[in-house]
Amino acid sequence: MRQESYNRKILQVVKKLASELGASAEEVDLKQLALSIYDGDVEAQGLPVSVQQLKATIEKADVLLIATPEYNYSITGALKNAID
Repeated sequence: MRQESYNRKILQVVKKLASELGASAEEVDLKQLALSIYDGDVEAQGLPVSVQQLKATIEKADVLLIATPEYNYSITGALKNAID
């Protein structure tokens, strides 16, 4: 989630290469979305706007590339929460 992380830098290279090949790439920054912690009660009342935005972005994508650091032999809590 760090602005200067190696994963973010690699993602910028990938986005540039995609652009050079005529494809478009949209970056979704989980920090900017400020997703709340998953709560089934909240979901039952309707998805928060940030979750709706993430869902819409993923649904319109042809390909999904996830850039994330390894954290304790797994994915970060922020990404796990977004997937949930």
